[in-house]
Amino acid sequence: MAAVKLKSFLKTGFSAKHILIGTFFMIFVMIVFVVFRIQDITVSFVYNQIYTSNHATLDFFVQFLDQTISHLDNEFYNLLSDNLNVSGLEIELEEDKIFELKTELNQELRKLYESNEMLDSVFFYSPQGSGQESILYSTKLSSAADGNALMEYAATTCESSLRGEKFSSSNWTLHTIRDIPYLMRIVSVGETFCGGFIRLDMIQNQLNKLCQDSFGDTAVFTMDNQQISEGFFPENLDLLQNQQDITVIEAEQERYIVSYAAADVLGIKLAIAVPQNAVSNQMTSNVTSFIGICAILILMVVLIYICLFLMYRPFLYLAGSMKIVAQGNLDFRISKHSSVHETDEIYQTFNTMLDEMGHLKEAIYEKELEKEKVTKQFLRMQLKSHFFLNCLNIIYSLAQTKRYELIQKLTICLVKYFRYLSTNDEELVDLRDEIDHIQNYMEIQSMRFPGQIIFSCEIEPGLDQYKIPMLMLQTFLENAVKYGIDFSDPRPITLCAVSKKKEEIDGILFTVTDCGEGFSEELLEFYKEKKLYLPKNQEHGIGIINVKNRLHLIYGGVEQIEISNHLPTGAKIEIWIPKRGGK
Repeated sequence: MAAVKLKSFLKTGFSAKHILIGTFFMIFVMIVFVVFRIQDITVSFVYNQIYTSNHATLDFFVQFLDQTISHLDNEFYNLLSDNLNVSGLEIELEEDKIFELKTELNQELRKLYESNEMLDSVFFYSPQGSGQESILYSTKLSSAADGNALMEYAATTCESSLRGEKFSSSNWTLHTIRDIPYLMRIVSVGETFCGGFIRLDMIQNQLNKLCQDSFGDTAVFTMDNQQISEGFFPENLDLLQNQQDITVIEAEQERYIVSYAAADVLGIKLAIAVPQNAVSNQMTSNVTSFIGICAILILMVVLIYICLFLMYRPFLYLAGSMKIVAQGNLDFRISKHSSVHETDEIYQTFNTMLDEMGHLKEAIYEKELEKEKVTKQFLRMQLKSHFFLNCLNIIYSLAQTKRYELIQKLTICLVKYFRYLSTNDEELVDLRDEIDHIQNYMEIQSMRFPGQIIFSCEIEPGLDQYKIPMLMLQTFLENAVKYGIDFSDPRPITLCAVSKKKEEIDGILFTVTDCGEGFSEELLEFYKEKKLYLPKNQEHGIGIINVKNRLHLIYGGVEQIEISNHLPTGAKIEIWIPKRGGK
């Protein structure tokens, strides 16, 4: 009894859905555990990477500073040594000569200034000659007062050196001028001085751009560890350490990862301090985002599973079934059954629609056949009645002139003509029979207009056995007789037929030409539109429209009729039909 209950519980309690949900839950818990474990393991690695990266950045930057600045001493000495402009200022000269020398020296200072983008300004000072001469060149100063302050400070320092006081250092030294920290370098040759200023905040701005992706703050220190830059930086950081391992210092109740490097030529230290909390918060944010992404991915897997097995596959099968039906297989029926009630109803409805479509197609097909049959018969009757009326007009004209022999000959031709119509009930006839009929028809027209028609017929050998629509050419020859003859002289009318392929379909090209006035521009424009009907108020062209309708019904639009004017004068009709016959 207990075994039966356990078996029943297993069947009801552990379905495939429950197992799937449990599996995804266990996978999610394992992912969370692994992620937090990896976070603990990689914290020290991340701190070391931050220290190494910042340290490498600082090393690169101080090397750049040292390489950029190191050659400036030589540039300063070269400016002062063996310079005729400098030598000229050391002697007493007239004012215009002194002005000329100072102008040339200013150009030399400009070239020196432009050779190093770190320089904020360069200066020259000489107390010799007619008087104290000082030149300062800069394009970065915001006002003339700043330039005057820098030049005055440099001149004062140079005067102190002349009085026996030595510079505080033979290298670049820190000076605060108008509350702005500068690094200043002065070199001298004899009693002539040259030097330059570098703004400290410009160095820090470049360092900030280089470290803009870092979480930390940057600062500039003197070699004795006094902070000389603006901005937040943790105080009491011991920068005297020079170890290669990671440096983590606690200050202001915060732990910092500190990286630093010294620029020997400039005599300063550069440092980056990254709070550990910023790194931890970023890592926590990344871990949270990763866990959220994992949860979303798991939910997406579940949804994809549901869509695949419950929705996508049935609709994919339904789409394939519809494709089979679209290819013309209306006998196809869906035999599958779906476990989803709605999908199964769709399958049954699809089969029912196919049954209805089959019945409807049969009914429509029968109606279309009947409609085409009636339409073809009506168009043929139109052609027959049209020609019959023309023949009566011919007989009437001959009777008026009492030409009884021609009336007899015409009567025989008409007997042949109507016998041809009455004995041929098929829509398509042999080309040879149609050509014999055309010859008989043109004989009738020649009797009506004696000596005015020159008719020639050229048929390519081998085309006699092909089928063409009955009376297809007669309408165009009627128009050629009606509009192409001129009572002043005979006019030729030609009919030719040749084999021609169009779009890989074998066909026959019929060409009818005359030498009459041709079509008007309005009619040519109308026929180019390939319309199968005439406007209400237009009477001309009904015969051509009827032929176009007949050919369209027989060949389903594959046929082509081109209507144009024949050069130098006359009309030209080109009719192309496939050799395979009508549809």
